[in-house]
Amino acid sequence: MYLTAIQRTIRQIPEPAFFKVLVIGLLLTALALLAATVAAGYVSPLVYESDWNWLNTLIQWAVQLAAVWLSFILFVPLSAVFVSIFLDSVVDAVEARYYPHRLAGPPLGLVKAGWLGLRLGAVVLVANVAALPLYLLTFWIPFVAVAIFYGINAYLLGWGFYDLIATRHMETRDAARHRRTIRTELLLSGLLVTFLFSIPVVNLAAPILGAAFFVHIFHATLGPPGPGEA
Repeated sequence: MYLTAIQRTIRQIPEPAFFKVLVIGLLLTALALLAATVAAGYVSPLVYESDWNWLNTLIQWAVQLAAVWLSFILFVPLSAVFVSIFLDSVVDAVEARYYPHRLAGPPLGLVKAGWLGLRLGAVVLVANVAALPLYLLTFWIPFVAVAIFYGINAYLLGWGFYDLIATRHMETRDAARHRRTIRTELLLSGLLVTFLFSIPVVNLAAPILGAAFFVHIFHATLGPPGPGEA
């Protein structure tokens, strides 16, 4: 299931409809990271300004580096918002090729999809901020802080991406019932997507690739199509 989902996602990248969404998502994500770094440069003099130019320059670089580091830590919740913008296009492109017998319902639209993305982003942000003390206390123990980061975000991304996809196929109660039966599958899928977010450069494409990957996971967990769906 996972290998098939990965292969199909990669295979679809060159398609015009999918590639267009991927490129726009890449540009917006890169611009967001760049904006955070530039903003830090303007904010740094407000943090502290000395009479020595060399020290001011050092402070500015330190603040910018801190902003870049923080942006990567908080990249997952930021990406959840981007995913919501392109969600309908990603779902439609994937299902038109691989699941024409089980197409999604009407598009969510920017407002509803945006709300779902903001909700997921807020939950992931709050969870990661709440876990900062754990990160700081365990960073000196090999792999513990990394395991905490992956565990939290894998669970939340598995839940969040599933909801974004399932909303176009099921009623809320049905989606919740189905989600409870595939918790392990969603956790493992969230782990794979979190891994994408942790790879430099690749993480810029992770929001769109992750959404496409979860479309495949969603359909795989529904089982084979019934007689009326084929």
